[in-house]
Amino acid sequence: MFRNRFKNFIYTAVAALSALSCCVAVRMNTVSKFSTLKGEHTYYVNSASSQSLQKQTLSISDLFLVKGESVCMEKNSYEGGRYASNEDFAKDFARKFDVEWRFSERVGDTVSYYGYTPKWQEKLFLYGMPINFHLAISQTQVVVGTPIIFGGF
Repeated sequence: MFRNRFKNFIYTAVAALSALSCCVAVRMNTVSKFSTLKGEHTYYVNSASSQSLQKQTLSISDLFLVKGESVCMEKNSYEGGRYASNEDFAKDFARKFDVEWRFSERVGDTVSYYGYTPKWQEKLFLYGMPINFHLAISQTQVVVGTPIIFGGF
């Protein structure tokens, strides 16, 4: 009797751990919207705002709390530095991520493009428009983020 109960408990525990492992594996593959980009990834945990906890590496418990992400790259290393202008960068990112640019702004030597893609649920509203894609281009760096970039760049 005890042996059968223990055996059933072990089977149930193994099944539960297998299901949890599958969920974690699926989430690990979908947590990064910019997994194809090489650079320094920063994840926004618990909030899609400047109050988020920003992490470069994630624990398993963080996987389900990620609300955004940014990637910082050297401008000349992205696509072999083949883009001549900021507009060329913006067109490439719009095409790759199915983004519709809403507006842009220049602050110093950095041009920021703000856009929206229906592929992602997280968004913020800027000037009454939904925004979930931010691209900032300076003379030396390209930073891309969702919903927007938080912190310095």
